[in-house]
Amino acid sequence: MKEIQVWEYVIKWGLAQNPGLPSDPTNFSKDDFNTLKNTLQQCIPFIRFHNLNSIEFSKKVLPYKKILSKELYKELLNHFLENDIKESLPRISISKQKSTLDITKVTNSDKESQEVEKNLEEAFKRYKKAAEDGNEVAVYNLAGCYKYGKGVEKDEIKAFEYYKKSADQGYLNAQFELGYCYDSGIGTKTNKTKAFEIYKIA
Repeated sequence: MKEIQVWEYVIKWGLAQNPGLPSDPTNFSKDDFNTLKNTLQQCIPFIRFHNLNSIEFSKKVLPYKKILSKELYKELLNHFLENDIKESLPRISISKQKSTLDITKVTNSDKESQEVEKNLEEAFKRYKKAAEDGNEVAVYNLAGCYKYGKGVEKDEIKAFEYYKKSADQGYLNAQFELGYCYDSGIGTKTNKTKAFEIYKIA
């Protein structure tokens, strides 16, 4: 059984123990989350969250983030956000007809390092162009380029600035990263209070 199925069964069991809870977590009150959290507190430590992929985490776990401890939530957030960028940098192409982003992954398999570097530099240029047009996803990915030095010289201050810009545009992943920047002092002074406020909003 896949780990995401284990998580779904655990949630389903928890809801069954509390028939008064809404089936949709978006309708949960603070007390509803606390009720489910108390019911599942002995189960959650056995969930192998790191076996999930970022999409499963985003769609299936994040809606129930308030039943996780702050420490676990923060650790998982950092894990999925950082690995998503470190392991693969998306490359975008912009359709002239639709003016939309077509995002694919740049991988190292069967590619010479020189070709990969060229692709990363081209991806950075495309991100920058799309970011100038106001696309919040491109702004977020541009921040990742600066943070990890992908296709451009590493610059954590610029990374922070672009994460903030994307977050201000309402992009959820950027809000998480911005909170992490404040929490860890990446491109800005460490501000735990500010980080907590952003994590809470996101």
